[in-house]
Amino acid sequence: MPGGVTPDMAYAATGVACLRGVADAARVERLRAVADEIAGGGRRLFAINGEALPASYLWLTHPACEAAVFEL
Repeated sequence: MPGGVTPDMAYAATGVACLRGVADAARVERLRAVADEIAGGGRRLFAINGEALPASYLWLTHPACEAAVFEL
């Protein structure tokens, strides 16, 4: 990302980091679809090696999220 992370992107102040231009529109739309699906109802509990993973680990447990994160 040109210029790095700037103070207006600071996570510590808001709990959110706005990183414009990091993902193209198609990737954002795929992640939006995952978010809508998750918000629409409960999900099964996932575990890896016997350890339960919270919803914040969607990149490990949700195929569309994983694809959006790892496919460049």
